[in-house]
Amino acid sequence: MSITSRTLTRNCLRAGLAVFLLTGGALGCGPADPLNPQLPIDALQQAEGTGKDGDQTITAASQIVNRYAVLAAAAKPGDKTLTLSTVVGQGVDALMPLAPDDLLLIIQVQGADIDTSNSAAYGAVIDLLSAGRYEFIGVTSVDQASGTISVYSGCGGLKNSYDPSGHVQVIRVPQYKNLTVAAGAGITAPSWNGQTGGIVALQVRDTITVDGSIDVSGLGFRGGLRNPNTMQRTAGIGSYYRASNAMDGGNRGESIAGYVNEYKASGPFGRGAAANGGGGGNRIGAGGGGGAGGGDVSKWSGQGEMLMSVTGGTMAWPLDPGFDSNRTEFPGGGRGGYTYSSAALDPTMIAPGDMTWGDDFRRERGGLGGRPTTNDPTARLFLGGGGGSGDDYLSTSGAGGSGGGLVFIDARTVVGSGKITANGQSGQPATSTGSGAGGGGGGGTVVIAASGSIDNIGIFASGGTGGSQTAMTANAAGPGGGGGGGYVSISQSTTVMPLAAGGAGGTTASTDMVKFPRNGASDGGVGQVIQSALGPYAGAPYCSIADLALTMTVSPQQASEIDPVQVNLAVENLGPGLSGNVEVALDIPTGVKVSSIDAANWSCRQTTKQLICKLATLAIGTAPVVQVTLIPALGETELALTAKVSAPTTDPVPDNNTASVTLSNPTPLWARPAGGGFGCSTHGSSSTTSHGLWVLGISLLAMRLWPRRVRNPGVRLGLWR
Repeated sequence: MSITSRTLTRNCLRAGLAVFLLTGGALGCGPADPLNPQLPIDALQQAEGTGKDGDQTITAASQIVNRYAVLAAAAKPGDKTLTLSTVVGQGVDALMPLAPDDLLLIIQVQGADIDTSNSAAYGAVIDLLSAGRYEFIGVTSVDQASGTISVYSGCGGLKNSYDPSGHVQVIRVPQYKNLTVAAGAGITAPSWNGQTGGIVALQVRDTITVDGSIDVSGLGFRGGLRNPNTMQRTAGIGSYYRASNAMDGGNRGESIAGYVNEYKASGPFGRGAAANGGGGGNRIGAGGGGGAGGGDVSKWSGQGEMLMSVTGGTMAWPLDPGFDSNRTEFPGGGRGGYTYSSAALDPTMIAPGDMTWGDDFRRERGGLGGRPTTNDPTARLFLGGGGGSGDDYLSTSGAGGSGGGLVFIDARTVVGSGKITANGQSGQPATSTGSGAGGGGGGGTVVIAASGSIDNIGIFASGGTGGSQTAMTANAAGPGGGGGGGYVSISQSTTVMPLAAGGAGGTTASTDMVKFPRNGASDGGVGQVIQSALGPYAGAPYCSIADLALTMTVSPQQASEIDPVQVNLAVENLGPGLSGNVEVALDIPTGVKVSSIDAANWSCRQTTKQLICKLATLAIGTAPVVQVTLIPALGETELALTAKVSAPTTDPVPDNNTASVTLSNPTPLWARPAGGGFGCSTHGSSSTTSHGLWVLGISLLAMRLWPRRVRNPGVRLGLWR
């Protein structure tokens, strides 16, 4: 049902100055949006896009629709001005033409602080700082001469802090009404170059139809470069997780902690995995580790997944020093293969590191697989990690593969027969058996926030395959580990089945390893596919003003013993704009039980202290009521209830976000029925026998039959023992 012009006027006046600031001086009270009659077009603003770039059809391959610049000065929450680089092609000039109400994505790509000890702990994230932080915000004005951009101030300016040393991109995001990517055509991004690239971000007001492709595969963090080495080295030396000597191993892959320049301080070579970047192969001839995408970092080991199904796996893998038969999850990149060996022995019988293998004894010294990142569409997103390079001899090693990039789509409906892809790149091969191959790149990130449906399209964010050794000679060294699977977050209204598989480890063509061609190169772990991209911009910070109001009603008006109490929580969006990712939190007093929840369209979960319900999208109007049935606590003469509504949108009237009700319970019960007997509260006895419980049950029944006026609420049922 559409709202009247009188209602529109009332909503505009409620927001007042806030909307004036949001729209850069134009108070938004236009005609209703035909697809959402409750919402005036001008009030949409950034919340769901104005469609100002019109309808667009992509008919050619590899089209770049975003524009990219570099943040030059630190920014903090509340700032309303961005200062961009003065380097030609990285400043305001790179975003032009740029106009008021254009949409920007600000994202810090790197800057995490990591452990730099010479151990397997090398690269563990100590503090993410602002790495991965991002938000969407609109433009109010552009000053090309000073290299600055003013952004929406009505929502309080920026929401996050950004540090230029962590490489912050400022990206213009097109705002289409409808977008069609024709069959055979495609949208992509420039490769991440350490400053910009690797990201496709789209805001489509209505429908995006992908019959072609949106592809950022291999455009994320860069793989470790080949580290040429012309010198023969002493066998059996060291296990270098970090080293400054170029003879001690390959380069590790790029990560959220940086790349070559950042790694120099602790040693750029060695098998240690820097955050989501794979480690380099250790001397002599070991393979590089795979980069990582999404997953649970607490379950990371760096050893990757050792599949029994590969040739020789059932006998060879249990001989591996990193084999763990008790482990069921292997998140992150795969480990690189073993060091150089020269003897023709049976790899399914003779363990790695046995000196009879000759040369460097086929030791377990491959680069460790990268650690998965904890992506969260409401706060942080990351590029896929680069794979580590193999240890080199005579420039025959393989470089690591680059990770997958990032695709972010905010739209009402996403359909089509095409693909959205953010796979990791395969590791490069080693052309001799004296060098290691490169690890595969980690899968990238795909986030699709659709208020409608997502149908038919393919979505892929898989890890790249580890590089192989291609020379068919007698000696052997390490193939590259596979890249870990990426991260996909989509809305719940979908028929698609995204894939974030781990990449396979590489193989060697050595005639000594026919029984076990993997020669120690393991697979990357499976990534993450989550239906969590709810609401506008998947819950990321953005600028939209919506006055949310919460009303709580209870029935009956007075509690009695442990009789159920019904609580209704009604949330209303008074405008002027759309709100999303609305959260209602009802505090649960100690001892109160939640008997039932009836909340259409809401997603609810209960903790020990709160009931939390979330709603993806709320236009102007009233949301479905959250109805909760509570059982009062034992022995308490009051039932005090408080609830609060919140959302990422800016609320100009926060005073109506909280509601509280206190019910009296003049006749509290001191014990409640439990499992055929009666469980006593701490107010009564905690020690009863079967006979005592039976007597207690009869006594309680008798009490319920007595007139209420003769009861004494101070009596403890624990007296019946």
